[in-house]
Amino acid sequence: MCGFSGFFDSKNKSRHTSRGFDEILHHMGKTLVHRGPNSFQTWVDCDAGIGFAHNRLSIIDTTAHGSQPRSSHCGRYVIAYNGELYNYKAIKKQLSKVYNISWDSDCDTEVFVEAIAHWGLEKSLKSFNGMYAFALYDKKERSVHLGKDPFGKKPLYYGYSNGVLLFGSELKALKKHPAWEGEIDQNALTYFLQFAYVPTPASIYRDIYKLPGGSVASFSYEEVSRGELPELLKHWSIVDAVSEAKKNPFTGSFEEASSHLHSLMKSAVDVRSYADVPLGAFLSGGYDSSLVTAILQSQGGAPVETFSIGFEEEGYNEAPFAESVAKHLKTNHTSVYAGIDDIKRILPSIHHIYDEPMADSSQFPTLLVSELAAKNVTVALSGDGGDELFCGYNRYVFVEKMYKMFGRYPEALQRCFAFLAKKGIACGPRTFFQKLPYFSGFFPEGRELSYLEKGLSFLPFKDRGDLYLKTVSGARSVSPFLSDFVAQPCAIENRNNWPSLGKFEDIMMCLDAQYYLADDILAKVDRASMHNSLEVRCPILDTRVFSFAWSLPGDYKIQGHNTKRILKDILYQYVPQSLMDRPKSGFSIPLDLWLKGGLSSWADDLIESIRVNEGLLQYKPIKKLWDSYLGGAYVAPGFIWTLLMAQNFILHHQDEL
Repeated sequence: MCGFSGFFDSKNKSRHTSRGFDEILHHMGKTLVHRGPNSFQTWVDCDAGIGFAHNRLSIIDTTAHGSQPRSSHCGRYVIAYNGELYNYKAIKKQLSKVYNISWDSDCDTEVFVEAIAHWGLEKSLKSFNGMYAFALYDKKERSVHLGKDPFGKKPLYYGYSNGVLLFGSELKALKKHPAWEGEIDQNALTYFLQFAYVPTPASIYRDIYKLPGGSVASFSYEEVSRGELPELLKHWSIVDAVSEAKKNPFTGSFEEASSHLHSLMKSAVDVRSYADVPLGAFLSGGYDSSLVTAILQSQGGAPVETFSIGFEEEGYNEAPFAESVAKHLKTNHTSVYAGIDDIKRILPSIHHIYDEPMADSSQFPTLLVSELAAKNVTVALSGDGGDELFCGYNRYVFVEKMYKMFGRYPEALQRCFAFLAKKGIACGPRTFFQKLPYFSGFFPEGRELSYLEKGLSFLPFKDRGDLYLKTVSGARSVSPFLSDFVAQPCAIENRNNWPSLGKFEDIMMCLDAQYYLADDILAKVDRASMHNSLEVRCPILDTRVFSFAWSLPGDYKIQGHNTKRILKDILYQYVPQSLMDRPKSGFSIPLDLWLKGGLSSWADDLIESIRVNEGLLQYKPIKKLWDSYLGGAYVAPGFIWTLLMAQNFILHHQDEL
C-alpha cells in the first residue's frame, strides 16, 4: 500500500524548471509519508508540465525493483499506484504466454502497467481483482488517466486549482501545491451535517472531487489547458453488477448456496493472504470478522495474529467476545482496553488524519486497533462489506416495519401520532405498550421501546424512499445550524439515479454499497490504517463474492430478524453458534457518556469558538441544542458529534489560511 500525488500544469509549464517540479513534488509527497514510509520517488516531464510523487509501503517484492513511479517497458506509460492487485500472478502468466516481456520484478505494479501497455486500459481494469487507485500518464497521447477499484477502497482526489490539475491519495498533498486555493464548499458542509460524511463525488473543498469507485477520469493535454473536466468512464458498476446478478439468479438449495459461497470466501481470503511482510486480522467478535479470521486460520501455518479493542463501559465492550472467538480458533490474539484518555490523545490530530470532516465515532476504535495491529503486522484482513452484501444493517428490517405500521396514513396523522406517542411513553413505557398491543411483533422482543423511540423521530415520512433517507441522514433538518445557504441535493438524494430493483431492501443495500460503504466505512478504515502505515484488505468485497451474493434469493440472506443468514451458516462450521448468538453492541465508543462527561469541556470550547468567529455555522441554534442535550432532552448524540466535528474541521481550515 502506498500514497501518491501529482499535478498536470500544461498552461504554466514554462514557468517551472526541473528543480521547481521536484521541489513541489517533495512538498506534496512529505505529507503522505505515513502511507508509504519505505521509499519516496518522483517523476517529471517538464515539457508536458506533469509530475508524480510516490510514497511506498513495501508489501510485495520489497526490493528496489518494486519502486514507483514506474514506466512500462515500451516507455509509453508511467504509473503511480496505490493498492494491491490480488490476481497479478495469473495476469502475469497470461501476458507471458502471448508477449515477450522481460520482467524485472515480482511486484504487482509492473504487471499493472504492462497489462495496460499490451491490453489497453479498459480491458486491463476489467481483468484486475484488487483494490487500487492510480495515476497513469500516456506520453504518446499526452494524457493522464486517474482510476479506482470497483468499490472505491483506495482514495483519490482531483480537481483544478488556479488552472492546475491536482490529484492525490489525500487532500493534504494537494494543499502543498502553490496553486492550491481550498475554499470550503457549503454544499459539501451541508451534506456532511446530513450524513456525517461527505458523499462522493463531492469533497469538502470547492472544485475538488472524489473519484467514484469503478471509474476512470481521463484528461487530455488540451482539456487540462482549458481547465475542463472529462466524462467518467465506468469500468465496473455496482448497479450494473447487481442488475446482472439479478438476471441470473441462483436456483440451488440453501445448502448448495452456502457451499459455493464458502468456496468463494476461501478463494477471496487466500488471494488476500499473499504478502512478503507479516499479516494478521481484525477480530471484533462479530460475524464478519470472525468468518474472515476463521478461514484465514484454517489455511494452516502459524497461529494468525488477531487484534481487538475494548472499552470498560457496559454495552460497549466486545473485547471479551473477540477473545472467546480467538481462543476457540487458536489465534495469537491481542486486545487492548481503551478509555477517554485515548480519545483525547487522538482528537487534536483527527482533522489531519481524515482530511475531511468525519463524524463516524467508530473512527476512534478503528484508529486504535490499527495502531495496535501495526506494532506486529503490516497487513490485516477485515470483515468490511458483510452488512451491505448480506442484509446486515437493522435499517433493512426497520424501514419495512415502519412503513407497514405508518405508511398507510397521511403525514398529518403521522405527525399527530408521534406527538401522542411521545406523551404516552413519558407517562410510562410499560403502560403504553400494554394499551397498544398493535405494536406486538413489529419490533424485536425486549427492544420495542428503543425501536419505537427511534421510529418516532422519523415521522412523518412520505414513502419508503423518504424513510430510508431519514435513517441514513437523520430526521433532523440541518438548515437552522448553517449560514443562510440552500444546498443542492447530493448524489444519494437524487432518486432518478436509484437502481430499479424489486424489493426495497435491495435498493437500500445497493445504495449503501454505493455511498455509505465507500464514503464512510472504507474511508474510515483507509485513513485509520494508513495513518499507522498498515494495509487493510477486505475479502468480503471481492467482486466474485459480491456478484454471487446478489444472485441469491432474499431469504438466504435474511429471514425475519435473522440477518446474514448464509454467512452465519458458514461461520458455524468453524465457531460454535453459542459463541456468536448474542446482541451486537457495534464497533463504537460510549459517545453519550463521554460527551456529557470527560469531553464536555472540550465540546463547550468548540461551540464557543463558533460564537467568536461565526461564519459557516450558526452559534445560537447549536448552543441551544447543546444546552438542551446536557439538560436531559433527547438529542441524538451522533448529531451533536457531527456538529462538533464540523466546527473542529472549520477551525483548523481557518488556521491554515
